[in-house]
Amino acid sequence: MFRPELRLAFFQTGAGILLRPLPAPGTDTNASGVEPRYLVLKRLLPLFEQSRSGRYGRVTSWSMERPGLDGSEDTRKREDEWITKGVKPDKPTTDQEQALLDRVDRAKTSAERDSLHIQIIYLLLRRGDMRARDYVGKIDDSEMRKGMQAYADPSLATYSVDKKLTDQALEMASKGELTHLQRAWVLTQCAKLPGEDR
Repeated sequence: MFRPELRLAFFQTGAGILLRPLPAPGTDTNASGVEPRYLVLKRLLPLFEQSRSGRYGRVTSWSMERPGLDGSEDTRKREDEWITKGVKPDKPTTDQEQALLDRVDRAKTSAERDSLHIQIIYLLLRRGDMRARDYVGKIDDSEMRKGMQAYADPSLATYSVDKKLTDQALEMASKGELTHLQRAWVLTQCAKLPGEDR
């Protein structure tokens, strides 16, 4: 539990930053632009509203309604995990995946689709879902695809070993993009594990 003075300092500092004047339309294209600021406000608003000092909730709510801070329709509908984590109950992974797939369908650029596919990959990797490899194949940027493959396959292999999923671990040793050292480690660990079919 934070001390009251530390909590107050957080809200004072956050409100001061988030209520700074907006840049003129079309003049700010960096990470502090309108849409990132809208998403940060969306993340912080419930915390401000739950604070003992209601005035910060009112001030932050007003700041989201300012002219120029409306963002695109897609931005307003976003429910990324980092926005709702610890504020709303976690959505089932299938719901999160579907929400990201809906955004893929509306994506206007290849880079935007790649970014969304990568979010899906990370989501699936957390539970060792082999479908993560399918989404790696959907990444258009070849260098990014290669890098994600080099990350996803060892992650799946490690998850399989940790969870004693011998058959899945052996499949990754056979088909996965692993280094010789990684493959040797997986096979060595599998030799210590009971087979799933035995």
